[in-house]
Amino acid sequence: MVSSVPSSIFKVVKNKLVVLIWSLMFFSFFINLLVLSIPLYMLQVYNRVISSYSTDTLVLLTIIVISAMFTMALLDIARAKVSQSFGNWMEAKISVFMLRRSIQFQAYTGKGYTSQVLKDIQTIKAFLSSQAPYPLLDAMWTPIFIAFVYLLHPMLGHISLAGSLILFGLGLLNEVVTRTSLREAEVQSVSHISQAEIATQNANSILAMGMMNDFLEKWFQGVSSTKKSEESSLDKSIYLTNFSKFIRGSLQIALLAGGAWLVISHEITAGAMIASSILMSRALSPMEQAITTWRNAVSTHNAFSRLKEIDLRATMAETDMPLPPPKGNFELKNLAYHLPENAGLLFSQITISIPQGTSVGVIGPSGTGKSTLARLLLGIIPPTAGKVTLDGMEVSAWPSEDLGEHIGYLAQEVELFPGSIRQNISRFKEEDPSKVIEAAKLAGCHELILKKNGGYDFSIGVNGRGLSGGERQRIALARAVYGQPSVVIFDEANANLDGEGESAYQRLIAHLKAKETTVIIIAHNASTLRQMDRLLYLSDGKAQLYGPREEVLKRLMGNDNIEIPRVRDERATAHR
Repeated sequence: MVSSVPSSIFKVVKNKLVVLIWSLMFFSFFINLLVLSIPLYMLQVYNRVISSYSTDTLVLLTIIVISAMFTMALLDIARAKVSQSFGNWMEAKISVFMLRRSIQFQAYTGKGYTSQVLKDIQTIKAFLSSQAPYPLLDAMWTPIFIAFVYLLHPMLGHISLAGSLILFGLGLLNEVVTRTSLREAEVQSVSHISQAEIATQNANSILAMGMMNDFLEKWFQGVSSTKKSEESSLDKSIYLTNFSKFIRGSLQIALLAGGAWLVISHEITAGAMIASSILMSRALSPMEQAITTWRNAVSTHNAFSRLKEIDLRATMAETDMPLPPPKGNFELKNLAYHLPENAGLLFSQITISIPQGTSVGVIGPSGTGKSTLARLLLGIIPPTAGKVTLDGMEVSAWPSEDLGEHIGYLAQEVELFPGSIRQNISRFKEEDPSKVIEAAKLAGCHELILKKNGGYDFSIGVNGRGLSGGERQRIALARAVYGQPSVVIFDEANANLDGEGESAYQRLIAHLKAKETTVIIIAHNASTLRQMDRLLYLSDGKAQLYGPREEVLKRLMGNDNIEIPRVRDERATAHR
């Protein structure tokens, strides 16, 4: 079943984030405390040094304030290093984890967000590693600086307080007017990235059928719509940001004018006027900066939320207990599966048993869920209802890395990865050359591989580039049987095989059966059905027939409403 709580790694990150915030607050406390040395220096210079003509006092005060500024610079560096260190730690901690979750999410939902996931991680890292969070922390000191201005004179304090409230209001207004458009733009951006990835994966079809211009036009229309949302948000933010700068400048002038009037009235000294200007500037600066950095803060929050959502939807409840190698006994009990995005019920109430060493052919019309059933048996996706057990334990609870070593799988679309042939056959583990060659011989591609430049070290490109469709299929077959798995599931594994490859494929199935391997084959080819012990016929969302091969074929042949030409051909072949 799918987990309903985030993975523990997010709890670890959250706890570390709390530690980071407290650390930054610690540095901010002393940095802002040292900032007070500047207005105090101004007060002392104007009020004491100038009136007393004491150069010794001036030198001493100057040394003290420069030392304070130097200490503040060191604290700023330390604060930046702490932020940078956390950003690097966070990236290292969750990058591999979220890439794993992204791959699982792709398997469960059919949606690929890998690029967006990596982009979100970089967004979070960039925000936390930069100085963007500092204004939000320094803003807590605004009341303290305003209080010091009040100590110098209440009227100057009123001006500072009014300014801070105005800037705070502008910040809230900026959040309200840009929140919706920002979120919409980010959601649309994720969709456009996904569409571009899909187009890249299907480049051959797009180029071969002249779909390039139409696709690009449709894609650009979507991007243009997103840009309008972004521009709307950016325009509002620009107006508010620049208006806040106008307010800030006006407040500075108002405070200096008020301070000058008070100096003329002999209510404060010139030093107090300068000090109040510095204090108000420091009080309002974080609030003004927060307006400009708030957009980054919102984007970071949204990125973190997307990562948690993908984690929630891709997390399976796996056990940490090491389990013995599976024997291959499957039990399906009231199995049901709903398509993603409320696309409807694919099938339901499937209850069958597949004993160890049994070979089962899964047949039925297109769109009845044969390939989906294979993915459920492998634990790649979770069932909507019911359960699939392997040797008495729900297959989704098996640790995927442990189970994968004993499973052979070949999907409809052959998936090879950049690397050598031997790396692909050995599943990119520390390969045993003898096992690699054994698997290649079983799949009938050993001689084929030796003819390649470099043999088993031949480099395969992206999407299997450098190999023909049949070669890719046979190498993928070798990968599926590498290490003598106890369960093998083939989904139309002979779709691209020539006569020689088909013969090798049939020999492979016979070998697996002789080894008492549990073999499950999604089949549309009569020659494959000939070797199956049992057949499962899926139709109308149900397991209509399941049992010994001859019995199922007999019942299918007796139903004139079922059109399965290849099964009928196989039935005729079996009785020749």
